[in-house]
Amino acid sequence: MGTFTSQDIFTQYDVAKNHLSSHGITMQEARDYIIGNLDNLNSLFNTLKMFGVTNSMVAEIYGGVSVNDVKNFFSYYGLNASELDNNTSSTLPTSFTTSDGTVLNIVAGTSGDDVFTHSSGDIIYLGGGGNDTFNNTYNSQGNVVFVGGQGNDTYNIQPGEEVYIKDVGGGYDTYNAYTINSPGYNFLIDNKFVGTAFTNPSNTLVVSGDLSNPMDNIEFINLPGITSSSVNISQAISYLSQQSNWLGNLSSADIFKSPEAFYYANTEIIGINSAYIDAGVF
Repeated sequence: MGTFTSQDIFTQYDVAKNHLSSHGITMQEARDYIIGNLDNLNSLFNTLKMFGVTNSMVAEIYGGVSVNDVKNFFSYYGLNASELDNNTSSTLPTSFTTSDGTVLNIVAGTSGDDVFTHSSGDIIYLGGGGNDTFNNTYNSQGNVVFVGGQGNDTYNIQPGEEVYIKDVGGGYDTYNAYTINSPGYNFLIDNKFVGTAFTNPSNTLVVSGDLSNPMDNIEFINLPGITSSSVNISQAISYLSQQSNWLGNLSSADIFKSPEAFYYANTEIIGINSAYIDAGVF
């Protein structure tokens, strides 16, 4: 994946700030306006709709409140908070550009059961709700990020250029690791991520899971050619560590040009996914 820097972090605050900036308004000016018009809610609400300001943005602008707090506030006074989240596609990112110029387009799913198949290009796939299926074709090209949602998702991963699995929505998910018996190596990264590399650990690779985050763990892992039963992540690591191509735990500095950037990328992906959820896309 392209090199990320701290400037690439994508947060809900950034969404609100950038949206307001496109209208020539600062965060402080917007906050002052909201506070100054709390006694004139209908006018305030209509102004927010006119400028395409979502409930999530209001929470960031006001500060110290959640999206649900904002929605409950408007609902309490008889206003339909969901109206603020209608027609928000223009405020959401459709791509993400890394600091080295790599552009990853964003493909968003639905609240239903979606099927994504990646063959080429640099793409972030957002599964959303439902039981989604993520596939990559054999020898797929480009940087691909598969982001599962709240359903029971399935990841069918074959040898490809670079594949990242980020399961951020919970559920009971399945990872069919068809890469395991391909020529290459398996290893841990900072004792947090499971990696599979072809040729060498700094070339083509697959990175899955964050062992420190229960929401990012995949519940059922299938290792064809190693075991015929589904195993959990701890059992998978135990099986892999017994293979001759196991490299043990490697530092992220051994894998990525910028380890810091890799971790920022994880933050970025979570932020993008949250923005789509808050906008009601899924």
